[in-house]
Amino acid sequence: MRNRSKCALIALVLLNGNSSGEETAHQVLTLSAPVQDRNFYVLSLLERSPEVTNALAGALPLRNILRTKQGALEKARASCSAVSCFDEALRWTDAEIATAAEALEKLFLADAAVRKVTDQRLRSSGAYVFGTNQRAVVNCLG
Repeated sequence: MRNRSKCALIALVLLNGNSSGEETAHQVLTLSAPVQDRNFYVLSLLERSPEVTNALAGALPLRNILRTKQGALEKARASCSAVSCFDEALRWTDAEIATAAEALEKLFLADAAVRKVTDQRLRSSGAYVFGTNQRAVVNCLG
């Protein structure tokens, strides 16, 4: 119980932001397609950057996952009319997630355009929270 109280206190401090009371400045998001941008901001951001789109298209592991998903969807379309078939075709396996994560990490390290979009536009947007503090909270409370 005592350990859980400590974790709750740590979580409260971390989720409350920085301890100096200063607000983190985030840019105001320009939402060209409000529903899409609000729900899938990172995808909209990548879509609007031709350099990043080209880098993603050139990543062989990501292309392989795309081909696998397209094949699974085609198979579901041809052999099954139930929604569950399409649901299963779209689900990512742990291996696919790990492969995509590794490919994206390599792209980030190797491609200046990917780093620029991530470091400047995505992080400053405030649309996603980055950092290890959130992982510490999840591990502590989970």
